[in-house]
Amino acid sequence: MANVHLVVGVAVVVLNLIAGAWGVYAWLSRSPSIAFWYLLRVAQAAIIVQTVLGVSLLLSDHKASSDLHYLYGLLPLPLMLITEMMRVGAAQQVVGDIDYEKLPEDEAGQLAMKIFIAETRVMALGCLIIAGLAFRAGTTSGGLF
Repeated sequence: MANVHLVVGVAVVVLNLIAGAWGVYAWLSRSPSIAFWYLLRVAQAAIIVQTVLGVSLLLSDHKASSDLHYLYGLLPLPLMLITEMMRVGAAQQVVGDIDYEKLPEDEAGQLAMKIFIAETRVMALGCLIIAGLAFRAGTTSGGLF
């Protein structure tokens, strides 16, 4: 199971790096990307699987070479949840008291773009931070480097 944990850990790093880079590009170029959101959800699923594997290893008395591994290994899950909450908050901040249904079509499109930018920015930066934490978890495990 330790080898599966290692492979999924590498997948967490790679998927979050790709999703983060894709999201930053979409955010800065202001080009909405549906593929980013699918990739983001796959990266999040990998985080959940990795966390379950890590906890299972810990419960089966498998020990990492450093206690820091547990810190870096567990932080991506709550960070993922926090970024989701921040995404919703960012969208709500953009919308404010605006009645979206009463907006003219061009203003509604502009508002949608502002929401896209706010949500993508939060999620992309979260992915990059998670990739860094997961990479650091790998370097403190004794199994990656």
